[in-house]
Amino acid sequence: MILNEQQYQFTQQKLAEFKRAFSQINFSKNQEKYSEFEQLNSQALNSLIDDFTAQIKEYENLVNQQENTPLVFPLVNLQELPKILIKARIASHITQSELADYLGMDVAQLKKLEEREYETANLSLLWDVCSVLGITITSATPIFLSQPEKQTA
Repeated sequence: MILNEQQYQFTQQKLAEFKRAFSQINFSKNQEKYSEFEQLNSQALNSLIDDFTAQIKEYENLVNQQENTPLVFPLVNLQELPKILIKARIASHITQSELADYLGMDVAQLKKLEEREYETANLSLLWDVCSVLGITITSATPIFLSQPEKQTA
């Protein structure tokens, strides 16, 4: 996932390099003439090209999000919350530096949190990020609670 403009520029450069490398592979019309190495190299480059293209498209869609247009991200489980926070920050046109200022932390600390998808963040910080970004979390589906099964001796 692309987190900022610097990563966006870097990913675009790498995508261009992978496309150049892919175009330089000597493809013959007869697939049997490919060595196994050439086939694996081709598949790997194609995979990287597809992945980087998808990441660039996602970032551009978020950056080009119209202001004051509500965004809805489905939250199926709490493990998805960090990526939603990052996407919401990007779509809100708030830089990592600006968010760090709002939260009263160093930008390097926020960058590290986002790179690691908030794995060390406590719940209080996650709610603060939601508050700064204007995120409202609602339940789209009913929540069913079940009683834990009692252990029998």
